[in-house]
Amino acid sequence: MINDEQKSIGNLVDLFFSIFDNRAGNTPNFDTLKGLFIKGASIVKKNGNQLEKMSVSEFIVPRIKILTDGTLVDFYEWQIKQETYIALDIATHICTYGKNGLLNGEAYSGEGEKHIQLLKTPQGWKIASILWQDHE
Repeated sequence: MINDEQKSIGNLVDLFFSIFDNRAGNTPNFDTLKGLFIKGASIVKKNGNQLEKMSVSEFIVPRIKILTDGTLVDFYEWQIKQETYIALDIATHICTYGKNGLLNGEAYSGEGEKHIQLLKTPQGWKIASILWQDHE
């Protein structure tokens, strides 16, 4: 049975994924995205043997561009499966996700894994870090 904390985290993660949806002319709300993170949060993408470590701003800037300039259209991501582990005021949300859209006019899709670490703050649950890797 899902408790209130798991539900709150689930809602936050669902909101995170929904921000990248630009189907039907939807404009992603990147101001909302910034508010989901604690100050100093980090995002790390593993791509083969390379690690790309980003601040929240470094993560957002290129995504604003490709999701609003026509490079990546009809795009969305969704969770395929997920688990959340909560210990007091820290939590880890692990999910497999899918993505779909048109990149430069060509079909674009895939899956990957995201590990999202969260902290419970006076304002509610916030993302402290994200580790992710796309399936090759």
